[in-house]
Amino acid sequence: MTPAQLETWVIATIDRVRNRLRVEDSRIELKAQFPESADAARRIAGHLNAARGDSVLWIIGIDEKTGQLTSPNSDHATWWQRVLPLFDGVAPGVMDLRVPYDGGRVIALLFDGARVPFVVRNPQFGQKGAGPVALEVPWRENTTVRSATRSDLLRLLTPALRAPQIEILDGKLELRAQVEYGGNLYLLVQLYLTPAQGEQLTRASEMLWWENLGGTDPSR
Repeated sequence: MTPAQLETWVIATIDRVRNRLRVEDSRIELKAQFPESADAARRIAGHLNAARGDSVLWIIGIDEKTGQLTSPNSDHATWWQRVLPLFDGVAPGVMDLRVPYDGGRVIALLFDGARVPFVVRNPQFGQKGAGPVALEVPWRENTTVRSATRSDLLRLLTPALRAPQIEILDGKLELRAQVEYGGNLYLLVQLYLTPAQGEQLTRASEMLWWENLGGTDPSR
């Protein structure tokens, strides 16, 4: 994703929040402030694991309920350096972008999910009363994070089918009048499909929509 595409995504998301519309994309999370390091690592890992390889977007500096911009409580680079050691083995890559909006700004963090599953350390492990669990595979469900179940882990073994990007190249709407049959309406659209990273596109073609406007279908 290019910086311009990321900025457009962020602005569209903030617009929806400001207009009291629901943000329906499960890959997006909005935060007024940077969360505490251990909680952040667990939530990021759970978000990416549940997305099954897709990237996820965090927007820092906005109240998710009111849409009001806030002042983040930390520099994102310093914050990320505190979060990184809490991942076990592999941490996700992140693309960061400052996005101006309505006289203020937010910080967009696009986390790369290509290397799922992500495992996090229990920062309390080894301390008195912390229990025997040293590592966890978190899983995001709605807006909460829990430990992954066996079913969740099996889902990670099955690649998710990601929709390609679709660009409309050309289109034509044509009415072919026929006295006997009442006329036919044709819509012809030419599409250019760009597969998601790692996916294969087996065929690209034209899409034709047809509707009979009255009478009897002459092909029957």
